[in-house]
Amino acid sequence: MATRYKILSERELKTDLTDNSDSFIASQKAVKTAVDAKLPLAGGTLTGALSIEHADGLVLGKDVAGGTPNVAGKIKMFSSGDDALYNTFTSGDNTANATYTLPVAMPAVSGYLLSCTDAGVMSWAAAGANTALSNLASVAINTTLVSDTDNTDALGTAAISWSDLFLGSGSVITWSTAPSTADITLTHSENTLTLAGGNLALGANNLTMTGSIAATGNRVTKGWFTDIESTNMPTVGGTAILTSLTAPQFTTIELGHASDTTLSRPDAGRMQIEGKEVAVLDNTLTFTNKRINTRVVSTTSYTTDTGTSLTVADCDEFVITAQAGALKFNNPGGTPTEGQKLIIRIKDNGTARALTYDTQFRAMGTALPSTTVISKTLYLGFIFNNTDTKWDLVATAQEA
Repeated sequence: MATRYKILSERELKTDLTDNSDSFIASQKAVKTAVDAKLPLAGGTLTGALSIEHADGLVLGKDVAGGTPNVAGKIKMFSSGDDALYNTFTSGDNTANATYTLPVAMPAVSGYLLSCTDAGVMSWAAAGANTALSNLASVAINTTLVSDTDNTDALGTAAISWSDLFLGSGSVITWSTAPSTADITLTHSENTLTLAGGNLALGANNLTMTGSIAATGNRVTKGWFTDIESTNMPTVGGTAILTSLTAPQFTTIELGHASDTTLSRPDAGRMQIEGKEVAVLDNTLTFTNKRINTRVVSTTSYTTDTGTSLTVADCDEFVITAQAGALKFNNPGGTPTEGQKLIIRIKDNGTARALTYDTQFRAMGTALPSTTVISKTLYLGFIFNNTDTKWDLVATAQEA
């Protein structure tokens, strides 16, 4: 059994010296004699076991006053091999006292490391990652990973990329314009990714897919395309367009409204809007309760002749309200058809004016009037004879 000695503290020394100096000196001499006898020293080396009983434990080093650096405490332990190697623990240049309390038991599993609280209480903990995270095989994280600076740190580099990313149901990827200011989000729900807060701009790149864009109950509002190429015929309103896009066929077309402007085809050559017949240029159709407005060309006076103003391309009635000189009616322009009608209405400006006619005007039982009647309206009614290329005068009417 190791011999135990009690080393007196400074307070105990002072107390003993104050109470009984002679007794203290005698007792210390006795301690020294006992130590010398029980703990043999050889060449400065302690060869026996030493047990120290003191409130401050074993104190190594020296506190040097007067601005001189202390003598640091040091523990030196030789290795167990047949060599001169050793391990040394040396106190550092502390900024405050530090007391460490060791764990009360051995670690439960090999490979545990000492972990320390800010109070110096040490315990065993599973080994974690190193600074470079180079010793990770797999990691279970039970808290949020947060960068120390906004919009600064990256995952991976241009040369070294991450592989796969696995996110849970309902997860959200958020792009922010500033701290705590979300801009665009990509949100997961079952079988769906929803982009919110902005647009997806592909530039000149392609969007490649084999599924559908939108759905029956969730349609795209508008689309702008330069070209559309389709393998199958598209459908409009659920109805397929037949044959080809060069000659599309529809059963009905809804124009702007689903029920009040439906364009349909009742049979060959006919078209209806909401069941009402639509007239086309070359079909046979009887107009009922329809008015055709007369095309009228009207002016005050012509200098000598009607020039190109008289044309049946845009005129059914030719009106002169105050002719101020002799007038010649030129052959009407345009492309008249068999039986087409033309009415000329003329009135002078208070002086009778001479009237002459070009080659296509022909009297039919009624002479072509040669003058106006002062301040009286004159009507001339012509029908085009396509066989003879003549405008036949079939009626005249002179204001009384």
